[in-house]
Amino acid sequence: MKQLYLSTQSKKRQWLHAKLSVIILTVSLLSCQEPMENIDTGMLEPVLLVEGKITTDTTKHYVLLSQSGALNDTNTYWVSDAEVTISGNNQTIELFEESPGHYYTAPDIYGVIGRTYELTIALQNGESYTAQTSISNIPEIDSVKIAWENWSGYGDYLHFVYYHGWELQEEGNAYLWNLFLNDTLYNDTLFKTTFVEDDFVNGNYIGYGAKRYYDSLNNQINTQGSNFAIYALGPEEINSTEVDVLVEMESIPLAYYEFWTSFMSQTVWVGSPFDPAKADLLNNISNGALGYFYGASVKRYRFKYIPPDWSLDYRNSN
Repeated sequence: MKQLYLSTQSKKRQWLHAKLSVIILTVSLLSCQEPMENIDTGMLEPVLLVEGKITTDTTKHYVLLSQSGALNDTNTYWVSDAEVTISGNNQTIELFEESPGHYYTAPDIYGVIGRTYELTIALQNGESYTAQTSISNIPEIDSVKIAWENWSGYGDYLHFVYYHGWELQEEGNAYLWNLFLNDTLYNDTLFKTTFVEDDFVNGNYIGYGAKRYYDSLNNQINTQGSNFAIYALGPEEINSTEVDVLVEMESIPLAYYEFWTSFMSQTVWVGSPFDPAKADLLNNISNGALGYFYGASVKRYRFKYIPPDWSLDYRNSN
């Protein structure tokens, strides 16, 4: 897949990073689909903003089209009446505009692992845009558990959500996890979403760390193996006696992971003397548009979690 970058003209780069530094990109996940909005173009022409994906789920896949606005403009300028198609797996899929700027496939569409898909956008003004993505393989989820643990020995207890399973043998994989608590999406912004690449765990088994935690009956449990918490929730973030937990894992393109990390490193992860130099964001939309179209394979794991009784004094024991 060809990787496209934004223009390196200094003026365009300056306004882009000035604007991106004051927004957080809201992740478009399932029912929580919101635009990359309010990009200030200064004296430049408005920029098309694209968000979209196709997954292995049989569902309505989406593409969101909007247009950049001024720095202090809180309006979203949806782009309507575009012709949007996704081609791949020997078919061309037409997307229909259900509301301004929101384009969806039919509900019986699904992506296939190993296939490449091309997004084509034709606007009413004659401009056209394309993007390509592939759908990668995804490992099985052995289990996911929540442990009520002391955080780094500082006396604060958190609900750690631990992932358990094999990582794929091939290199260059990347993943993100969506967490639903009682059918409500926890990571409703990019800032709250866990996404990783497999540099240090390639082909290995990911398990639970050799540390103590307590189950829902307040029994002490000792575990062995590698430790990987995909989320850590504060006491106030789980306030019911029983929680229906759904973990949704996506295998995403490594380039999409790099797009996220480059965005975060220049917007949210800033403020220290070690901040990276400003650079052009990785972007797979052609013709100067901003955004990303990606493919993902999906696995899910559901379980019940009964939080421990906070009134017990086990948290103060060694």
